[in-house]
Amino acid sequence: FSFKLFNVYQGLIVVFMASEFFKRDRRTDSTQVIFSRSFSNTSYILGKFLGVLSLFLLMNILVGVITALIHLFLSDTPLSIPAYLNYFLVLNLPTLVFLIGLAFILGVVIRNQAVVILLGVAVSSLSLVVLGNKAYFVPDIFGFHTPLMYSDFIGLGNAAQLLVLRLPYLLMGLGCVFGTVLLAKRLRQSPWTTALSGVLSALLFLSALGLVFVNIQDNRGIDSFRRDLLAESRKYAGAPAMNMESCSLEVDFPGGILSVSSEIHLRNNLNEPAGSVLLTLNPGLEVSRVSSGGTPLEYLREGHLIILEPPDSLAPGAGI
Repeated sequence: FSFKLFNVYQGLIVVFMASEFFKRDRRTDSTQVIFSRSFSNTSYILGKFLGVLSLFLLMNILVGVITALIHLFLSDTPLSIPAYLNYFLVLNLPTLVFLIGLAFILGVVIRNQAVVILLGVAVSSLSLVVLGNKAYFVPDIFGFHTPLMYSDFIGLGNAAQLLVLRLPYLLMGLGCVFGTVLLAKRLRQSPWTTALSGVLSALLFLSALGLVFVNIQDNRGIDSFRRDLLAESRKYAGAPAMNMESCSLEVDFPGGILSVSSEIHLRNNLNEPAGSVLLTLNPGLEVSRVSSGGTPLEYLREGHLIILEPPDSLAPGAGI
């Protein structure tokens, strides 16, 4: 079962359901009764929004429970409830809120369900087929192309990036809902709540745009960092390489902090002495100490490269 596929299916359905509410009111000719009642646009639109959202939340809970039962009894992998909750919060909820809000604001502006559905499906298709994997996954409404892998060891490894990437859709969806309150063609029973809705809508959209800007800047910084790592690799591409004869790791994970002690045996199989030893390490890890035979070794750290400086050059066939 794929949460990403389920998110696509329900996202397309929600466009039809959200636009149907306004059409049903007009078709049954109940809009005049509703519009003449003494309650605010905020209550009317938020009631519609919460109605549609609660329907799909219940469907998500039902599907999640059925999938968890299948997983529990028919799968060899252990059931992880946090994984289900993370996928729902990161994938499903932002998509639902955004598409409901989009259908609402298009419904009050265009007032034609067929056009609203056509535009909703067109935007969804562009995101899913054409734009989803572009611009650092910013146009990926459904999260279908977004890297998303849950680990029982560390959880979501890119949780901060996912928050900055998916939260704008939640904010824009709520911005569309409050924008619908402002644009609804109905006598405004409470002018101050209508004005407040307009302010909230503007703030939510600005916050979403700010997060999109932060996400793009962060990814550009990551791209620059990768280019620097590539340049460093090319710089030392001609350096002599030692042969690794063995490597043992002792891994500890106290309090969510990864601590590793490694013992590596290297040998110089070259035909000439080696004055330095070149090692590579994930640049996200820090080196606290390097030693050989209990004697600390001097080393230089350049990104993902560690250049060791033994006290004496390693003769051909010698090890360290």
